Amino acid sequence: MLFASHPGWQTYTLTEASEAFKDDILNFDMLQKTKALKISVLEVLQLYPVTAPVSRQALQNLKVGHVEIPKGAIIFGYGR
Repeated sequence: MLFASHPGWQTYTLTEASEAFKDDILNFDMLQKTKALKISVLEVLQLYPVTAPVSRQALQNLKVGHVEIPKGAIIFGYGR
């Protein structure tokens, strides 16, 4: 879906990956050698994380570093 919206980026990434990997099986170390493919994978992981979002409600006033979180505030994050 994301690549379908940007055919130029799709072509550039496919060309880069084809040249970089030839007949090899893609692994994480090989991904580090490419620029466009690495950016694409990181963008997809940012938009569609592999973990579920979690939310918590502060039961009391908290201070985390320089950030004050009031009692009752809803805190969103991803479980990693």
